[in-house]
Amino acid sequence: MTENSNYLMLVSPFKESKFDKKSWKRFQDLGDVVVLSKDVNFYDELMKKYNDVEIPEYVVGLSGDGGNNKFGKFASEKNRVFCPNTCGTGNDIARSLGFTKSFYKNSDEYLSLLENGNFETKKFDVVDFSYETLDGIINDKAFIGVPLGILAEVGDVGTFSKKIFGNSAYVLNGIKRILTHKPFEVAIEANGNEIYEGYISGGYAINTGTSGGSKFGVPGENPFDGKMSLVYFPTEKKAKKIKLLGLANNLANCDDHPEEITVIRGVKNFKITSMNSSYIPLGADGEVLPDCYEVEGKLMPGASEMYVAPGF
Repeated sequence: MTENSNYLMLVSPFKESKFDKKSWKRFQDLGDVVVLSKDVNFYDELMKKYNDVEIPEYVVGLSGDGGNNKFGKFASEKNRVFCPNTCGTGNDIARSLGFTKSFYKNSDEYLSLLENGNFETKKFDVVDFSYETLDGIINDKAFIGVPLGILAEVGDVGTFSKKIFGNSAYVLNGIKRILTHKPFEVAIEANGNEIYEGYISGGYAINTGTSGGSKFGVPGENPFDGKMSLVYFPTEKKAKKIKLLGLANNLANCDDHPEEITVIRGVKNFKITSMNSSYIPLGADGEVLPDCYEVEGKLMPGASEMYVAPGF
């Protein structure tokens, strides 16, 4: 580790190539830079590398939401402040902290903030969840939240598509997925009470105000209040796929669609169970997870400390 460095700089594969030479040099001068390996679990790699190693006070992440999920979990595990940046397609973790501009197009602004070190931090709520698969129960954490069904399938977008289409890649993938999507039968619990049993097309235990780069939104939801929202699409509210196709471009405010979407506010824990042993497509923070039979989770208030944008 670099002596007296305040930052551990974590970079997803290939992200460094987007910097101009001057900005990359400034970034390197901030602390120890670690470019993660391709096709590995960043969290596992970092925990192995720094298992018994003291790290700097701040962990800076250069990645999209999927990579920042793993960087953030690592920072929390090491009891350090996490500083996520807008280097992906959706960037909803950083967006929920007040960072809305592209890191690459505004690198001087972001680098100056880190160089000066005069930023504030806030305690970020974390979704602690587990899901049951054929291989057993898997435990995980999410910052944005846990989508399922069509909302998880929409997130299964390749890097090439995101480079070409940006946020619209999720909309295009959603349209493709909707055409072959089949609803699944579930029982849903929120705060220990069963609230729904029947068929749904998708759902989301969401902790932040937006997901998918603000393509999906629950206005008023924020990761600092100790509660989240549970959103789901009952098929009796929305039987025709053509309605789902129309919504694919217009989910910035789920409250605007009471005839198609159910939004439960003030949720602290949830459980969603398949009623007929069929798989439920699942995701977390912009990445697709293994399909499951059951997923349950609870909110951990203020479990991760993160930096926030000036004036946030």
